[in-house]
Amino acid sequence: MTKKAQNKTLSLKKPVSLLPEYQVFDTLPDLSAVKDHPHYQLFEMLSYMRPHESEHEKLWIERYLLPVVGHSDKIGNYHLQIPHPDGSQPRVLFSGHTDTVHRSSGFQRLEYDAERQILRASNSNCLGADDTTGVYIMLKMIEAKVPGYYIFHRGEERGGIGSGWLAQNTPEVLEHIDIALAFDRMGTSDVITHQSSGKCASDDCANQIAAELCAHSDGKIIMMPCDQGTYTDTAEYNHLVSECFNLSVGYERQHTANESQDMRFLDVLLQACLKMDWANLPASRNVSDTGYSWYSDRYGGIMATEDRILYAIANYPLLFARMIEDMEIFSAEDLEEEIQEMELSEKAFSSYNDDGFTLDEKQVSGYDWGLDWDDDSQGWVEPS
Repeated sequence: MTKKAQNKTLSLKKPVSLLPEYQVFDTLPDLSAVKDHPHYQLFEMLSYMRPHESEHEKLWIERYLLPVVGHSDKIGNYHLQIPHPDGSQPRVLFSGHTDTVHRSSGFQRLEYDAERQILRASNSNCLGADDTTGVYIMLKMIEAKVPGYYIFHRGEERGGIGSGWLAQNTPEVLEHIDIALAFDRMGTSDVITHQSSGKCASDDCANQIAAELCAHSDGKIIMMPCDQGTYTDTAEYNHLVSECFNLSVGYERQHTANESQDMRFLDVLLQACLKMDWANLPASRNVSDTGYSWYSDRYGGIMATEDRILYAIANYPLLFARMIEDMEIFSAEDLEEEIQEMELSEKAFSSYNDDGFTLDEKQVSGYDWGLDWDDDSQGWVEPS
């Protein structure tokens, strides 16, 4: 290997794209155009960009949660219990989370298609309906005094910080809970019964929830049990609570700049949730019954850590880009060089056959052949 080749820095043919520059504002945007919308408060709430433990998450909590809830545990989860009219404790827990996957703390502008009733963020890396919409539904249920145990979790987008802490340190909080339901699922049709760790709820209870939502929406909501869930806070309670669900709330393409919220569906779902008879839902799953994991079903066995990471990166690329950037493990230049080396290795591997490497190896392993990289021709050349 020549010294010249050793010291050569390669440039990617397709350079790694830098993260887009999104707009961040210091003040709440002008929402006068939607001031008469029945869910105006949600527009306000979605204007806050709220990474975990950020300044605007704290401001958002102070504005929307503290006046209603007021009590938090040691990790920062906010709890509120509304007993039944006879004074008995509720057996249903309602779950949402306060953080979003925004890259920055601040305010964002919104775009609303009034005809289609679709809400999006303007020039932002996400809308944040995951899980602002879920929190909004819970606040409206509290306002209507729907009996239940309400927990607004912290740090769900950072791996379930709040719910994980609660399950490990204060599980007694859940002793009277038979059903834990999160409002944190994309789409409009899912009653999630399985999350990445396995089965977390029974089809009997899921079907009952779906049936009642359908009945209380005059047939506008058609949901069914779904075993393709990924993760939300209720997964942390799988070993403590019989039925742990996640319910679709109408957002799509979460964690991306194209995230949207179906406001028409939200309105119908909220009205149905206010009419639901949550107290009489059946709870039949034994907490030891975790059944199969969709990881197992898809990959023929429990997914290896590396595969789980690859799946997460493929589905949430901007989140991982931000995490890498925040951790400052290596620079963008280091990453480009690593990718270049990986691409060369993959090409070399693809040129291997039963007789060994073909002559194409000379094009992809030039360093080992004592060649130099030529930027003009984008290929390996004899040393000059």
